[in-house]
Amino acid sequence: AANASASDSVTYQNVNPTVSISKSHTGTINEGTTGQQLVYHFTVTNTSTASTDPVTVTTLSDTVLGDLLPAFTAANGGSATLAYGASKSFDVTYTAPVANAGAQINNTVSVAASDDDMGSTAANASASDSVTYQNVNPTISISKSHTGTINEGTSGQTLVYHFTVSNTSTASTDPVTVTALSDTVLGNLLPAFTAANGGSATLAYGAS
Repeated sequence: AANASASDSVTYQNVNPTVSISKSHTGTINEGTTGQQLVYHFTVTNTSTASTDPVTVTTLSDTVLGDLLPAFTAANGGSATLAYGASKSFDVTYTAPVANAGAQINNTVSVAASDDDMGSTAANASASDSVTYQNVNPTISISKSHTGTINEGTSGQTLVYHFTVSNTSTASTDPVTVTALSDTVLGNLLPAFTAANGGSATLAYGAS
């Protein structure tokens, strides 16, 4: 009998790993206020198309929050590895510094990961987030009293009126400028106020 055979070989090709990260926050921040907190929410996902490949996160950092790899591994049961298709979310609380209205906290998180194959190119991804300090409307108070008494039918009697204007705004970043100050009997008191205030109509935070 005649016999023959032939062989062929095919090698599975490497598929480079891919990873994604998302980032969001909860909380708002007002100008000139201490102790305000934002909670940042992160989700890292193994998006590799190869079902045989877990990915191991090698670096995870944020431009404001710093190194987040320990927080990720703690949320992931002490491991930096994500199975095929798996994702892991975690939160980080941040205390915002005091700033004026319109200032922003802009930060970007970056992640790098590798798979279990030699020669694979590392996977990288990033996400950004922005928070704006909100305006706090100014508040001001004024008190008024007098000294002296006046008797009927007597000329030349005087009363001394005492006024105190205070900046009561809660935002430590906000001076207030007095734009009008008048009395129904005494008339325009703004010149007297500015003279007493060193020639300025502006009161610093907490000043009177």
